[in-house]
Amino acid sequence: MGYQKERRGYGVFAVLAPFALFGCTMETADDTGSIDFGGGEQNLTSDIFSNPTGQHRTLTVNGATPDENNPFFQNLGANGRRCVNCHQPSAAMGITPVQIEALFNATQGLDPLFRLNDGANGPLARVGTLEERRAAYSLVRTKGLIRIPIVVPANRDFDIRVVLNPYANTGANPPQNTSVPAGQAVELSFYRRPLLSANTRFISAVMWDGREATVNPVPPNLRDDDGNGVQAFESDAPVRVNMLTQSNNATLGHAEGVNPLSAAVRASITDFQMNLVTAQLTDRVAGSLNAAGARGGPTTLRTQQTFFGINDSHGGDPFNPAVNLKPTGMTLFSAWLTLSGTAQNNRRAQIARGERVFNTRTIRIEGVRGVNDALGVPVFDGACTTCHTHPNVGNHTDILPLDLGLIKPAEGDNVLPVFRITHRATGASEEVTDLGRAALTGRFADLGKMKGPTLRSLSARPPFFHHGAADNLTEVIQFYDRRFHIGFTGQEIADLRAFLEAL
Repeated sequence: MGYQKERRGYGVFAVLAPFALFGCTMETADDTGSIDFGGGEQNLTSDIFSNPTGQHRTLTVNGATPDENNPFFQNLGANGRRCVNCHQPSAAMGITPVQIEALFNATQGLDPLFRLNDGANGPLARVGTLEERRAAYSLVRTKGLIRIPIVVPANRDFDIRVVLNPYANTGANPPQNTSVPAGQAVELSFYRRPLLSANTRFISAVMWDGREATVNPVPPNLRDDDGNGVQAFESDAPVRVNMLTQSNNATLGHAEGVNPLSAAVRASITDFQMNLVTAQLTDRVAGSLNAAGARGGPTTLRTQQTFFGINDSHGGDPFNPAVNLKPTGMTLFSAWLTLSGTAQNNRRAQIARGERVFNTRTIRIEGVRGVNDALGVPVFDGACTTCHTHPNVGNHTDILPLDLGLIKPAEGDNVLPVFRITHRATGASEEVTDLGRAALTGRFADLGKMKGPTLRSLSARPPFFHHGAADNLTEVIQFYDRRFHIGFTGQEIADLRAFLEAL
């Protein structure tokens, strides 16, 4: 029954979060809808976990039992943190505020997750009392946000002014109303959701802003030496190489490690993650998501075709370089489109209609930094799949960091710092809550650009977007509707949400 007993010294969280919060079930089910009520202690990543819309499951691609002695589960730093602290199976290898708040209450904010270096709103926050800790860790408790300190380069082409700093007394960011002089490097704090430690075999960039790119993230030969497409999990693929860097930097940073990880430990952590896939397994009404001709669930995902640039809408597919700004991205549930007559069939048909909306509903795309400017096309007709191109996974398969406008203060739930960024050459100015890739490159043209994450197991891991501002999938859809003036009908919103819940 999941984690009834404590193992490997995880502390309270390993017991509490997967088992108590999401109700780890006793079923040991395959992906066909058959369930074996076996009982006994289940494997960490092959457990079935309940979520608000059904159940999700994480599996290994090679079918091997997950190695729970992998360094991913070990204390490799100095502050008690392990990778699993922020990447829980019960949240599809992510983490949710519901889990975090329960953990805070159970441990009075003393669990290793709550550390000043990045779990607190700022590194100098007061944490001597329970109420001080409650305030110090407010962003991670309520939004699941980790503080990311980044030194913005001195040779940037923009000026910075701190417009709003709600956490000035915690040592995060320069004081409010401070202008950072030209030519001076400055550390700014941004607050972001941890990405999944599963489905990484499908990604094209590491981290929201791609900051772990110690090698060029674009393969030099898209067809590789063997003529096949470059897959992220191959030993020399840029994603895997950069994830080796990420595993080390995460240990030195998040876990406050003293010494760099050995090459063997980095490889062990990286390959463990590359071997995991996660997806919604069942829907509370539709039932099994790979029944009646559908191909949802994690078992199908284990054999999902992937390579760098696959199905790229902008011409980056090495085997089909044609530009197609409305490619088909999702083909999991088309077999359900004509079902009717029962509550189960009606729900299945709704999921299929949502998939069709995702693939075909026209979106007038304009003002997206990283897309319109990169293509040299101010306005064009696209769809969700213009950016969510990866077949049945949902991220972009080429390097496509973009700015959707999520960095605008109005989209940040009024809990984030605000910076005014002014382009020195043109005088153009924007107020933002996160600089995105511009914090790394120092280029105004990169302001707010971030990658789109994979979309599977969404029901297990709210809130959404990099800053957790969308509490549920309806709010995600409403953001896009508002941002692009789509005009979704109520039925389209309901259908699209049903589809996203089934991923």
